[in-house]
Amino acid sequence: MQLTITPCTGLSGMVPIPASKSHSLRAALFATIADGTSTITAPLDSPDARACLKACEQLGAKVEDKTTEWIITGTGGNLTTPNNIIDVGNSGITLRFITGLAACCNGEVVITGDHSIQTNRPMDHMITMINELGGVAVSTTGTKYAPLSIKGPIKGGKTTFNGEDSQPVSGTLLASLLCEKPVEIFVENAGETPWMDLSLAWFDRFKLQYTNDNYNHYTLPGKQAIKAFNLRVPGDFSSAAFPIAAGLLVPDSTVTIEGLDMNDPQGDKKIIPILQEMGGALTIGEELHVTTSTLQGQTIDVNELIDAVPILAVIGTAAEGTTILKNAGIARKKESDRLAVMTKELKKMGAQIEETADTLTIHKSTLTGATVDSHNDHRVALSLAVAGMIAEGTTTITNAEYISKTFGTFPSLMNAVGAHIEVQE
Repeated sequence: MQLTITPCTGLSGMVPIPASKSHSLRAALFATIADGTSTITAPLDSPDARACLKACEQLGAKVEDKTTEWIITGTGGNLTTPNNIIDVGNSGITLRFITGLAACCNGEVVITGDHSIQTNRPMDHMITMINELGGVAVSTTGTKYAPLSIKGPIKGGKTTFNGEDSQPVSGTLLASLLCEKPVEIFVENAGETPWMDLSLAWFDRFKLQYTNDNYNHYTLPGKQAIKAFNLRVPGDFSSAAFPIAAGLLVPDSTVTIEGLDMNDPQGDKKIIPILQEMGGALTIGEELHVTTSTLQGQTIDVNELIDAVPILAVIGTAAEGTTILKNAGIARKKESDRLAVMTKELKKMGAQIEETADTLTIHKSTLTGATVDSHNDHRVALSLAVAGMIAEGTTTITNAEYISKTFGTFPSLMNAVGAHIEVQE
């Protein structure tokens, strides 16, 4: 799919935000180990979600997917060893969490995914964890990436690994609920801590027992049961960042963002106070109201909102002075190397931007339309679409179909409030 964007002015209207990917997938995973039938309302319908639901079925859950509602009958913690390979597609969350659950099965489970999963989503953390807790895990290619061969079940004990990426830690916490013995997790270089808060909020929902010492040390008593639940999935702050940015940057705009819960522990909600500090006119009420603003460049520690790196890079091109995104190294290990990719693609549009190992430095720049590529990354494609709205001339984004991972309705919703985005299949 290709997106063609021409500049616009005067965005006006309501933009409903799609459901949180992180909550949707966690809901499916917790429902899989729960006792009874759970109902998950208004989940995110996406390729990642479908890969996760299929993996849950392979582990023994019964899933009725009505698109707007998932009805999942759980295993009560008694997982089935799959007959076939589990393919997580492009989903990093599914990869890490399902790996944890697969380690609790009796027998061998093989997990793989697409090219990005096999080359840019390191799994040495979880391989270490499984081997230290009593299972056997290897990369079938002798690297630190999928495909993985996992032989369980893990029993419990102590494990230590690097936690700069929060997903392996969260996946280990989930697996710990099925272990026969207590589990003690030591985390070195703990990062993305708001996403740990989101995972722990799920533990709190079920009143599960754990201790958390500053994200560096967790203890769990071993096997814990959870009961089925009902949940309506809240809107996704990571996705909301794109129409918020458009509302701030496109001249003469007033946009209302609908569907966010400001009390939800999603890490990327931190973008709102950051943009306010930069001078953004964002008013929080029942909805979020956004008005075109003159922004001032800042130095931003993005480790706690790492998924916002691509759109913050675009915002940096419009902000006065210089914007520095620091502590951003983990962004290189997402669907793409987001520091390198955003540097490359924004330079095509005339941006003054430089990267180091863990920073982006962006200077105020006049963007010009160009042909740019998503690098198979939904957040890159969506960010470049916003860049196209404020660039001079026409911007074409190739390989844009990946926006369906989180925000496939972005072109139609933005066109409804005045954007000019043409979709070519």
